[in-house]
Amino acid sequence: MQWIDTRPLGRVSFKEEQERRVRQQQIRLKGKEDELKRQQAELGQREAALKIQEEQFQAREAQFKREADEQKNRYKEPAQSSTTDGRNKKGKFLRFTQ
Repeated sequence: MQWIDTRPLGRVSFKEEQERRVRQQQIRLKGKEDELKRQQAELGQREAALKIQEEQFQAREAQFKREADEQKNRYKEPAQSSTTDGRNKKGKFLRFTQ
């Protein structure tokens, strides 16, 4: 059994053609909207990941700086008084004999 198209040959009504174009345009617009929403979601995720990485980097940088300061202070030589550098009160060096 075959279906027979009863529409006149070669003629499609202007209204039907216009409705078909509108439907196709709506479908394309819906696809574009979905794509934009997906891209916005991806962008939001990337921005959040970058923000987390930035915070982690700043925390590591601060920790590194603290450790460097602690290490610098740990190995810093204590200040010497004038009486312990080998001089007597008059400023002359003391002689050490064995």
